[in-house]
Parts: sequence; structure tokens; C-alpha cells
Amino acid sequence: MFILGTFVRMPFMEFCILMIFSIFDGSAYTVSQYWVTSSVRQSPEFANGIFLLMCNMSIFIGTMIGGMIIDVIDMTYIFFGSIFMMVLAIPFVLVRIKKISEY
Repeated sequence: MFILGTFVRMPFMEFCILMIFSIFDGSAYTVSQYWVTSSVRQSPEFANGIFLLMCNMSIFIGTMIGGMIIDVIDMTYIFFGSIFMMVLAIPFVLVRIKKISEY
């Protein structure tokens, strides 16, 4: 995240970094869809609906929190908001990994 802020004056480098982040983001969505559909094998349509709901809700909440950070504090602190959301997500991922290893 901090790398993106340092290359703000070099558009090509910022574009490359954003492309790398978008590849990671797409990979994360693929993994999370697999996790959701693997937990409800009896009803894949229901699992896909839950996945879409969670993706849309997470984008909404992340955008709302990011917008509040930009509005209240400053644009330079948006990176800290991203790091905060990532740290907030880590326990949920660890719980899911622990549940998978129990089977």
C-alpha cells in the first residue's frame, strides 16, 4: 500500500502496481468463492448467492469506510484504512483455515 503512495508522480509505475494488486484481488475473490461453495455443496446456487452478497457488502463497507477516512482525515491516510481492513480480515481467514484442516 505504501508503495502505491510513493510512485504517485510516476503514472506508469503506479499503473503496474495497481495491476499487480488487481491480480491479487481477483485471486482472492476466486478463493473466497471456492470456500463458500465448498461449505454448501448441496445447494450451489444458494452458495453463489451468498458469495455475491458478501462481495457486494464488503465492497460497500470498504468504500464507505475509505470515503469517511478521506472526508474526515485526509487522502494520505487511506493506506492506513486499507491496512486496518486487512488486519481485521486476518482472524476470519485463520478461523476458516482451521475449520478446513479439521475435516
